[in-house]
Amino acid sequence: YRAHFLLSLRKSYLNNTELVDFLLSNDGDQIMPIGNRIDFFFAKANILHLNKDYQNASECLEKANKLKLSIFPSDKDKIILDANLLSRDTLELKKNITPCYDSVIKHVFIAGMPRCGSTLIESIISTNKDIKPLGEVDYIQKIYNQSRNIPIDIKEITRNYEDLAALKSFKGSVDKQLYNYIFTGFILEFISSPKIIFCIRNPLDNILSIYKSHFLSGNRYASSLMDCAELYLYHFNLLNKYHAKFDNHIYKLSYEELVNNPNHEVKDLINWLGLKWNEKYLFPNENDRVVSTASRIQVRSPINNKSIGGWKNYEDILLPIYNFFKTNNQEIFNIIDKYTP
Repeated sequence: YRAHFLLSLRKSYLNNTELVDFLLSNDGDQIMPIGNRIDFFFAKANILHLNKDYQNASECLEKANKLKLSIFPSDKDKIILDANLLSRDTLELKKNITPCYDSVIKHVFIAGMPRCGSTLIESIISTNKDIKPLGEVDYIQKIYNQSRNIPIDIKEITRNYEDLAALKSFKGSVDKQLYNYIFTGFILEFISSPKIIFCIRNPLDNILSIYKSHFLSGNRYASSLMDCAELYLYHFNLLNKYHAKFDNHIYKLSYEELVNNPNHEVKDLINWLGLKWNEKYLFPNENDRVVSTASRIQVRSPINNKSIGGWKNYEDILLPIYNFFKTNNQEIFNIIDKYTP
């Protein structure tokens, strides 16, 4: 069943009628153990989505995520609690220290929610062979934990980060550990030459993609649409708070603007990073690096806007989330309105 799920991520899976018929003809309710049943419902949801049967796809997604929550309760509250404690600490750490910003950008961090377009952005930037794509690493968390019990030294912290990233043969790096948004204050105050890209995607498209992803580890909140919405709101407000304090070092990037108008948006991003322009930045699908996240299939395609507004196909299950944002954050609601065809 895990194999079915992984294969169902590819559109070509529809060509194997025997496997597709097996999924569609099975109600899945008797499959044991429960882990197999979860994989089955996610796989079936993917096939139904590819067949544009969104109503039944929604039902399978709800079954799969309800089962998943019964085994792995949401970690939303813990993430927010940890983030609150850490953001308070990092905003207070050594307030008298002047951030060490060099003219040459060496360390790029992409922050946001999973499935926000970060893999595409990483692929665009790492088209530059002098910049090493680190993927989703925990280097910042490790260094932060180490630094809590020793005197703060910017040069040493940066050197430790570069050692972990093994950057000797590179001039810079791009780190797409999205939960680094929790460490934004620490990064900007204690990492030399930092730039943070705050990636924003229509939250309903973003949350739907998270809900469909069936992460094989972590992200336990992903099985609850409302927990996804509450965490989205939290991360959005937190990054806006940091952006107000460090506006020159945080770049707000709209995923929708990026895929709708890549010629303009990619050039603006590359210019902000202080990198020399090259047409290759517009063709990240030709980047031969290894991709190991849930976006590994999509990133092999040219930049496109096919996923924009896809949440409308699942409007029935997303309506409570739509109303949640309408009530709680006008800026987020405006993003939904602007980028829904």
